[in-house]
Amino acid sequence: MESGTTFAEHLNHLKELVVQLQTIGEQVDEQRQVVLLLGSLTEEYSTVVRVLETTPNVDLATAIESLRGVAEEVEAKRSYQSALMVKRKTFKKNKSGRGIICFN
Repeated sequence: MESGTTFAEHLNHLKELVVQLQTIGEQVDEQRQVVLLLGSLTEEYSTVVRVLETTPNVDLATAIESLRGVAEEVEAKRSYQSALMVKRKTFKKNKSGRGIICFN
């Protein structure tokens, strides 16, 4: 999963890859799709990934639903962090070198 990519975008990309593999004759069963999904996620999902990896016979729908909750938290955290970066003020000294000019 690329940094900055949402879970939904990543999931769509993974589904496209599975379709492409099936188009060329490669069989990708549901268990293999689960393994591909879990192995492609970032460290932010590691706790849920470990739980799903140790749970026997996890189907793709269950894995996706379990990961969506984490995805919402991860995306909310990213949104909050980017909002803080935008809100951060920049200061610069004026030409006389004595005062400070605020640009925000």
